[in-house]
Amino acid sequence: KLITEGLSFINYTGHGSQFGWLHVDIKSSDIRLLKNQNMYPFIISNACRTAQFDDTTSFGNKMLLSREKGAIGFIGCSNDSYWDEDFIWAVGPGTPDPDPKYSLTGLGAYDRLFHTHDELPSDWYISLGQVNYAGNLAVSSSSSLKKKYYWETYTVLGDPSLIPYIGIPQPFTITIPDTLPNGIKSLSLTADPFSYVAVSHAGQLWDATHASPSGAVVLDMPGISNDSCLVVITGQNRIPLIKTVHFADINDEYVNLSGSGIDDIAGNNNKKADYGETVNLMVKISNLGLKPANDLSASISSSSTWVTINKNNALIGTLAAKSEITLSDNFSLTIADNVPDMGIIPVDLTLRDSKTEKKYRIDFNVHSPALEIINCIIDDSVNGNNNNVADPGEEFDLVFQVKNYGSSNTSGRITVSSLDPKLEIIDSDVKSGVLQFGEITTIPVAVKLSQTAQHGDYLSLLTRLDCNPYIVDKNFQFRVGRIRESFESASFEVFPWINLSAKPWVISTANTFDGVFSARSGNISHNSSSVLILRTFFPEPDTLRFYFKVSSELTYDYFQFNLNGSEIVRRSGETNWIRQSVPVPAGYNKMEWIYKKDNSVSQGADAAWIDLIDFSGSARVNYIQKDLEVARIITPVQKEIYGQEAVSVKVLNVGTDTLNGFKLAYSINNKYPVIQSFKNKIAPYQDSVTVVFDRKADMDLGGIYEISVFGYENEDDYMLNDTLKIKVVNAEIEESLTVFPNPFAEHLNVSVNSRIFRRARISLTNLAGKEVFVEERELAEGENQITINTSNISPSMYVLQITGTGFSKAMPLIKLKR
Repeated sequence: KLITEGLSFINYTGHGSQFGWLHVDIKSSDIRLLKNQNMYPFIISNACRTAQFDDTTSFGNKMLLSREKGAIGFIGCSNDSYWDEDFIWAVGPGTPDPDPKYSLTGLGAYDRLFHTHDELPSDWYISLGQVNYAGNLAVSSSSSLKKKYYWETYTVLGDPSLIPYIGIPQPFTITIPDTLPNGIKSLSLTADPFSYVAVSHAGQLWDATHASPSGAVVLDMPGISNDSCLVVITGQNRIPLIKTVHFADINDEYVNLSGSGIDDIAGNNNKKADYGETVNLMVKISNLGLKPANDLSASISSSSTWVTINKNNALIGTLAAKSEITLSDNFSLTIADNVPDMGIIPVDLTLRDSKTEKKYRIDFNVHSPALEIINCIIDDSVNGNNNNVADPGEEFDLVFQVKNYGSSNTSGRITVSSLDPKLEIIDSDVKSGVLQFGEITTIPVAVKLSQTAQHGDYLSLLTRLDCNPYIVDKNFQFRVGRIRESFESASFEVFPWINLSAKPWVISTANTFDGVFSARSGNISHNSSSVLILRTFFPEPDTLRFYFKVSSELTYDYFQFNLNGSEIVRRSGETNWIRQSVPVPAGYNKMEWIYKKDNSVSQGADAAWIDLIDFSGSARVNYIQKDLEVARIITPVQKEIYGQEAVSVKVLNVGTDTLNGFKLAYSINNKYPVIQSFKNKIAPYQDSVTVVFDRKADMDLGGIYEISVFGYENEDDYMLNDTLKIKVVNAEIEESLTVFPNPFAEHLNVSVNSRIFRRARISLTNLAGKEVFVEERELAEGENQITINTSNISPSMYVLQITGTGFSKAMPLIKLKR
């Protein structure tokens, strides 16, 4: 009934199918009963399958194709839709709620279509295609895992360029002349703000533009004669204006604004109207008629508070036919000191002669700086130890990075203060230098940290950038000592990170918790991982804290944090920044931040981010950067005969620095060590080399040799992996067989002394040559004790025989009667 009465907009959210809407029980077969000729609604159907475009009888297709009834346009799903995502599609990113609040959601299709909350014109999406795009854009801006699917399932049935009426449309009030003079090259109009104006000829577009916020429109024309053009103006809830305009000679004067511009030769001469600058508004005026314009004058005015007009009138006099004049310095304006960058100032121009008066609107942009203190990093390369860390007693620079996002240069001063007496600001008031627009400028401020500052202390800074009238305040906090990784150095060089994956972690500006930079996992594919590792040594138990964020396929692709090989955290799906605290034991700790993918499906950004890592509360953590590991003693090894033996060792570089040589030593039985320098170069991260000492070990005498090989004076960050010990024995072992008691009764004890490890066969054989006991045994090097149960053996004489590789022993035995 409502559709028949002329309802212009319908949004249905509920269950649906290709046959219609289930909750309100409107089916495809009901469309034939509608009587809404020339009153066609725009329909959004947040329901399953109502726009199944491969079925011409589907509900959406029937709505669109039914003659003299149905809808002018239909947006719906070709497949299934989902409750939460449909809410987001219409209302915007946020938590689905039966009573949603604008302030708690982002922009959805409703917001961009109706734009009743001061949305920027660039956020207006008003055509059928744009509305569909707006809904899918909202889903893509959410944490939904169905982003790609929604771009696939939502479709437009109808003309996507169509701007539907919402309510009763209004006509444009603009007046367009029937005839324009031959040769005109610029057409200036004043239309409804943000309307779209186009001019074409025989299907060829000449020019098109949106009207400015003040309604100003300037169209370029080709200057043809004795022909015509088509002017079309469209806008939301406006009846399109379509008019044919002819070109011909004007048998009178025809005064026209042909062009305008800014002359700031008295300022910085960059052809732009900058803040605080006095400029001239240049206008080019033409007479395109066949008769002169007499008593011609020009005047300007403006309603903008951002400009003061110093000179507003110009007397031109007579402007001959088919001629033009440029007024270069007749209109003087002063731009206000405090204006928004790229703000628009409208100027109304009146051209008056003895016969006519014409009004034009000229818009021009004003330019100003837009400043932000984006970062503060520590630079101790000149007066400190060049580790980018604030250490007690150190003098260093606080380097502030300032970006000018505006379109005008500026300059001023930066002032820094701190309420903490342990931080001395050596120069608290520093000139900024020229802050070039579009550029990042670094401003160093010298400070000194007191020797009494404690490792782990928090220090706060109050910073002001004063480029009057543009003032920016920002506070910063940093910690004393090498304790916090914020990635604000835009590198992995402050800490000895191990970042060796095929797709390593990278520095990112796309998602940050604090400051400008964070670390993002590598752009990996299926069945792979991106791992960032730090090896540390804690003198006492402490707590690691960091922030992480994930955007991935739920469950199967995930972020993981491991401590010493044990999984502590695993998260997948879409998360905001999460703060994680991890207790860390004293001693060696290996920390791993991992993003891992399974064998299929990619969703979200397919990445993890980490930021603002505090490695400890106050403990002086040792970050392992230089680390030589003695991995294996190659020689000597246990053998039969010894003499002057070579000592050879395999060493690994498990640190992050290239080793250009190292020292090793070995000692025997804790005696004075043999020390040697080796010139070998070893690349970082598990590269290895085997070296041989020049001086051999004297092992000619029998006995036990305890050999210890260790790193010596290498200034390692981790000392618990640079020593190995082995024990070798130089002793000729007499291989023997001892049996007791003999004679024996219930048990027989056998002692075998073997020179090597071997497998042996043990047997008891009676006088008839029959084996009454057989057993296979492994004999270790040295003495082996074996007990044989002989309770089931008859009293008699026997032979015990033990045989193995290179070994054969036999002994006669007697078992007594009980």
